[in-house]
Amino acid sequence: MSAQPQKVPRDVLEVERPEQLKALGHPLRLKVLQVLGESERPLTNRELAASLSVDPGHLHFHVRMLHRAGLIELADVAGREKPYRPVAKHFVVGQEVRATGLASDLQGAQLRELQEKLLSAAQESFQAGYGTNLSVIEQETYLAQAQTTEVVAKAAWLKAAAQLDRVTGQMLDRTGISLKDRQERKQTRQP
Repeated sequence: MSAQPQKVPRDVLEVERPEQLKALGHPLRLKVLQVLGESERPLTNRELAASLSVDPGHLHFHVRMLHRAGLIELADVAGREKPYRPVAKHFVVGQEVRATGLASDLQGAQLRELQEKLLSAAQESFQAGYGTNLSVIEQETYLAQAQTTEVVAKAAWLKAAAQLDRVTGQMLDRTGISLKDRQERKQTRQP
C-alpha cells in the first residue's frame, strides 16, 4: 500500500451519459458498486469476485464496463493487482439522460407508426389488385418486429431507471412513499 492518503469519493455523481446508465443496467454491476461503496478500502477484481461469489473472469467484464463508464476508478495503490473504488457514494440520473431514454422510446414509436403506414399501403395495394398476399404478410411481420422493439426499448429503460432509483435510494421519493407517514400512523393506532 502507498503512503499517500486515500482519495475520498465525492458524495454524488450525476449520471450524464447514456453509456453510464447502460453500465448501471445490470444487477451484478449494481452489486459491484454496492460492495465497493460499503468497503473501507479499494478492492481488486479477485476480492470483489470472492465477496460476490462469482467467477473473477466473468466479473472482470462488468468491472471494466463500470470503469470505462467512469463510475469506478483505479486506486493509487502499489502492487500487481488493480484495486478499484467508486467515484461517488451516490448516483443520480441527470435530466438529459432521462430525456434520452424518452427519445429512444419516441424513436421506437415512430418506427412502429411508419410500419403501420407501410402495412396500410400494402393492404390497400392488395385490395386494389396491385399487391400480393406475401407483401402484406411481410409488412405485418415488420410491424410486429417494430412493436416488439418499441416494447423492449420501453421496458429496458423503465427497468434500468427503477434499478437505479432503488440502488441510489430514490425509489420511495419518486413514488411518493414516505416512511415517516407510515411510522406516524403506527404510533397513533397503538393503545
